[in-house]
Amino acid sequence: VPYYLDEASGWGLEVSELKQQIENARSKGITVRALVVINPGNPTGQ
Repeated sequence: VPYYLDEASGWGLEVSELKQQIENARSKGITVRALVVINPGNPTGQ
């Protein structure tokens, strides 16, 4: 399930967008069992 960071909000995760992505996957018959959030600090360089 893809998720995207919002540059305008300091590269933050929009939780409602993530929930929508999960619901879209479920509607296609995909069982979401885990969530891995990867934040390598890029493109902010932190």
